[in-house]
Parts: sequence; structure tokens; C-alpha cells
Amino acid sequence: MRERKSLHGSGGGVIRSGHLTDIFMTPGWERSKGAILEHRVAKRNRLEIHYYNNIIQLGPQMPRI
Repeated sequence: MRERKSLHGSGGGVIRSGHLTDIFMTPGWERSKGAILEHRVAKRNRLEIHYYNNIIQLGPQMPRI
């Protein structure tokens, strides 16, 4: 069986890996336990956090991923 890597699990995870620089939060993220946890981990790891309403306003300045 393949090992699953979690965003917040012990042993690092995707957010803590250093491979991410930004995270994008979609509408309603505040009502999702998983998204709340991802947001918390992203803040703790100093990722740039973009919120849906701000993404629309960014237009051409939106970071390339």
C-alpha cells in the first residue's frame, strides 16, 4: 500500500516541504476544518496566502504557478 502524505502530518508534509511559496483559499474555506488547518500551517510556515476575492482583483499580477 502506498504511503499518503498529508499537508499537516508528522514528517513534514507538503506545506512544510519548502516546495510551496503560495496557497490559494477559495470561497467558504472558513467552514472547512481541513482548509482551516491548511491556512494555519501556511501562516506558520510564512507562505503567501491569496484569498479568492483578492485573486480576481490581481488580474495580470497574479503569481504564476
